[in-house]
Amino acid sequence: MKIKIKEGIKRYFYETFRPRSKEDYAEVLSRGNGGKGKTPYPWFYSRVFLVCFLLFSLICLGYSLSDINFIAVAFAGGIFADLTFIVLLYELYPQRTISLFAPVAALFAGGLLSSSFAYVLYGIFSVKAAYAAQAWTAFVEETGKVLTTLIIVRFLKKRDTYAYLLIGAAVGGGFSAFENMWYMYTQGFVTSYYGLSPATLNALFRALGTPFSHAAWAAAFGWALSDKKPWRKLKTYLVLAFDFTMHFFVNFPLIPAFGGWKGYPISAATGIMSIAFLIYIVAVSRREFLPYGQLCMFAPSKAEKSEGNIEGNLVLYISSVPVLSRAEKKKFALNVLAACAVFAFSSMLFGPTCVYGGYENYIYVDCQTFEEAKALAENGMDFSPDFERKYKGDHKDRTDLFSNYYNYQFTWSPPDGEVSAVTQREIYGDYYYRFRYAYSRYTVFKDDKNNLFVKVNGEQIYILKDDIKNDEFEIIYAPDSAAPRYARRWELQSISLEYEDGIYGCQTIYVPNSEAEPEEGAAFKKLNYFIVNEKCVALYTGKTGGYRVMMGEAVSVRRTESIVFTSVFGAAFIGCGLSYIILKSKIRRNKYAE
Repeated sequence: MKIKIKEGIKRYFYETFRPRSKEDYAEVLSRGNGGKGKTPYPWFYSRVFLVCFLLFSLICLGYSLSDINFIAVAFAGGIFADLTFIVLLYELYPQRTISLFAPVAALFAGGLLSSSFAYVLYGIFSVKAAYAAQAWTAFVEETGKVLTTLIIVRFLKKRDTYAYLLIGAAVGGGFSAFENMWYMYTQGFVTSYYGLSPATLNALFRALGTPFSHAAWAAAFGWALSDKKPWRKLKTYLVLAFDFTMHFFVNFPLIPAFGGWKGYPISAATGIMSIAFLIYIVAVSRREFLPYGQLCMFAPSKAEKSEGNIEGNLVLYISSVPVLSRAEKKKFALNVLAACAVFAFSSMLFGPTCVYGGYENYIYVDCQTFEEAKALAENGMDFSPDFERKYKGDHKDRTDLFSNYYNYQFTWSPPDGEVSAVTQREIYGDYYYRFRYAYSRYTVFKDDKNNLFVKVNGEQIYILKDDIKNDEFEIIYAPDSAAPRYARRWELQSISLEYEDGIYGCQTIYVPNSEAEPEEGAAFKKLNYFIVNEKCVALYTGKTGGYRVMMGEAVSVRRTESIVFTSVFGAAFIGCGLSYIILKSKIRRNKYAE
């Protein structure tokens, strides 16, 4: 029997958005007792998506207007797409013998456990070479999901192929969700002044890849694991190799040689292959319950096969869309308009609060003394870090590194085990400061008398023999050459601050050399001081004296992209909303007329 694609799409669209009764919601939420009846089209996932997407946008709006913790933003942004996708796969399960709680619990528990496994492996061994690093990443993360899936399926009472696939997908979706949360935190709230914008863009961008990556790969392993004695079958190892390979190639844009546009086609092709394989295994797994191997959304189960008239049922439930009366069409249109309005409203909120652009207009406050600028940046607090502080101890003495109480964190450079950075901790006033020391590289120059010197902060510093003996400078020569290649200097590179009852607060780097021009003609250099005033964006020091503090306006004016984004979705929301109201009023008038 042929299934018309056009009719199938119409049916799918109709079932997704048609009005639903309390009984429909109760049926989805109470599955797990082996209920009878035909396999329904998925529809609940669309409601889950709209609710989660709206919640995410409202939390983002709240964060931009108040002091809502960023964890709420990261959680909502990381989970909404993966949760929706797992609910969709759950609804595609032909049997109704698994409760919704099972995949949702596997999503959260599996995400936490698989992430824990992965980060333990990362902590045991690290790789820095580009290709090897991506291969190691693929191995570590896929291993974490494999171990987690093996543990969780032990608690699964249902042992059919699709059930294993569903749990595997939930574990992968959970890993993806927590990974998204981590990226939102690191890329949005750690490395950027405009935390909300890059964090939200990260969430929206990574949400698009949900069915093309972790969830698909883990689902494939769950599918292979459902066989009897899976570790004795070649299929299991082929699936693991497939997962590893897909994971490796999807990360190609992160490899320097394939950075930018070079790596994205490879990543996109990998994603397409992953979702194609997922569709295939979903179809194959559903065949256990659907007659003739139909790849349909709506068909009798095996139990109904014996009731006869299967062909007629398939024609009725697969190919045909109900003929709706005029009143039913209006109710269906109301549902579609409501869904579009919610989506447009949610997207509209991202425009002024989350779309990249940040502040467009600033207030510049010029200060004569550093104390004035410092007070603005610190918001009245009194920080006094020692920018001239020298390293305490001998950084080349391993015994000293471990015994000196100042050294609470240090890093070795493989493979020779040389110290590359050390952080020391010291109290100044009421605050703990973290001083990070490391080697800085400087080009070596020669003057007319062949004396060596380097340029540090624009100043020529000559390298004397005593300097080398005292480890202030270390000359690095090119192979088979007497000419110096560069000089290394062990020096203070950054200062961080602890405040608010010991919580690690803001991180700042003292960079007197980074060029920045906040205003045309102004010869200022950027100085990232301890900026804890949320309205303060940056602090600048002038070449000839004076300081300038860049303050963001209380009511921010966004860039053109943000305005256009908001306007487009705002107009869509107004249009859908007005259409809904007009159609709703017509239905009421007709009802009263009857």
